[in-house]
Amino acid sequence: MVCVTGRRFSVVSDLIIDVMRQAPAKFEGPLSELYDRHLADVLPSVERVEQFDRWMAQYCAEPDPVFVVRSVRGTVRRERYATLDGTRFVAADNSPAWTVHAVLMEQRLRTYADFRTLLAQMPTHMFDVRKQARQTANDFGWYVAHIARVKDGNTNYQVWDRREVVRRFYRTMHPCNLFFVLGSRNRQLGENPGVIRFIAARHSARYGPLWLRFCEAAEFDPDPEGSDFSSTVVKIGSTSESNLHLAASNPNLGQPVVRYAASRLKFKRDPIEALDWDQSFEVVTPMGTYRFTKRQFYDEFPSIPRSTSYRIGGSYHGKALHLKAEKFRLARA
Repeated sequence: MVCVTGRRFSVVSDLIIDVMRQAPAKFEGPLSELYDRHLADVLPSVERVEQFDRWMAQYCAEPDPVFVVRSVRGTVRRERYATLDGTRFVAADNSPAWTVHAVLMEQRLRTYADFRTLLAQMPTHMFDVRKQARQTANDFGWYVAHIARVKDGNTNYQVWDRREVVRRFYRTMHPCNLFFVLGSRNRQLGENPGVIRFIAARHSARYGPLWLRFCEAAEFDPDPEGSDFSSTVVKIGSTSESNLHLAASNPNLGQPVVRYAASRLKFKRDPIEALDWDQSFEVVTPMGTYRFTKRQFYDEFPSIPRSTSYRIGGSYHGKALHLKAEKFRLARA
């Protein structure tokens, strides 16, 4: 956690039960219906988000704040770092997103002093979340996802300037960057580019000028084509990713650009590197078919693209690689 100063931020552990809805175990219908019937109800009120936005801006204007940003290679969660220009930050996993959402749903922030106290005690490791939020959206069956990416491959944090750290602070912490999908481990839906573009369009309508302020601070340029995915059919049989399918009312949504077969899960350099970041590829194996976007491949397996086998040999495979990639295995028809 960030170094604690001042009074202890109290946990109001029962309020979230009254305002947080349990994610349904099953759903089948258009993405727009999923949002209107379920996803919108998990979002904190616009008024609370507006107040949080003002407090974030006020904090960023302080002379020497300590920012909370998503960890990158070379940093350790809970640890504090400084860039060459003196900007300070603490490396975190996704626990700040869970905590901020829980606190806003519980209406626990009344003043800027409350905000600063929470930030000083902000969990930066998933094991610390319970110290500030007994129950989070994850406990109610929701996967907490981001619209603007919190990681972008820029790991040379020493040369980040204050503007870069602030940009990452907004993407890590701001409620406008959060959305929720059914399934507490549902990365397949929460990280689908078409779903993200749809959610960005809905957030724009929901938050109005507040959304524009967030996009400016986070240096995020949303795709204006998000509404095209509103009729995409989502089928969820349970909270497990392996039972989720995105049906193709939009023929390009989730469809692989590259598909190849292998005796085991293998990553082939040439077809993968020819893809754009959000284009996908499939690997068909005797254990099942695995689908990744190029971006997911780099995020989940960052050491593989740097390996000699991949860079020079042209492919990479491992005996137990399919176990780490299980969440990307498609459900059998």
